[in-house]
Amino acid sequence: MRAPQESTESSVDLPPAPSAAQQSDAEPVFTPYTARPEFKDLEEARRVVARHYPQDLKDAGIGGTVVVWVFIDSDGNVANVKLKESSGNEALDAAGLVVAREWEFTPARNGEEVVPVWMAIPIAFADEPKS
Repeated sequence: MRAPQESTESSVDLPPAPSAAQQSDAEPVFTPYTARPEFKDLEEARRVVARHYPQDLKDAGIGGTVVVWVFIDSDGNVANVKLKESSGNEALDAAGLVVAREWEFTPARNGEEVVPVWMAIPIAFADEPKS
């Protein structure tokens, strides 16, 4: 049996990454990044969730968490959303998809390059405690 030989090459040629258009229509896949996307305005992102919480469910005290896949393009725009994990309530799931489409992000970076990425993001619909 031959021992594996150590490679003297310092880099490996990888195939080019799929284009943003190809990635946004495909199933979510991992894209390497060194800086994750961030909400441009976290408070506005929270207001979007509150705005789309179905009023009848909120009044009835029905909440839940839906997890959505969000495809964030190289400009930080949401280019596609998909349901990853259901909350168990169709109306909350639908609201979660609407919410995710309205969010705005900074783009992900891999080193100095901006890259499109899929992110799994939980959205919790819950009544705010009264103070």
